[in-house]
Amino acid sequence: MKVTLDIDDKDFWLLANRAERQGVKVADLLVGMIRAGRGLGKARPVVFRDRVAELVAAGIPDPVIAHRLGEPIGAVGVARRSIGLKPVRFVRSEWEHEFTRPATRSTVDA
Repeated sequence: MKVTLDIDDKDFWLLANRAERQGVKVADLLVGMIRAGRGLGKARPVVFRDRVAELVAAGIPDPVIAHRLGEPIGAVGVARRSIGLKPVRFVRSEWEHEFTRPATRSTVDA
């Protein structure tokens, strides 16, 4: 099966360097990482933090961010605090419409 990935240059070079150190192809490295359930190591937290920062800057509170990204509220809070952002005040009546949509599970585009 052929799978095509749209990946940022920086992430590709990180993967290429790791693959070279291990003496394997990037494709083999990715397959091994997926089978091991590890994902892409540091790539996911960085992408997740960036996405949380974007949404907080847009004035969206943690519970809504968590719902949109399909992640626990605690994970959103940890990511937000790790980049030094304060929480956006959450008033459920203002965001009730968000919770009528099904949540999506976040994935990392690698």
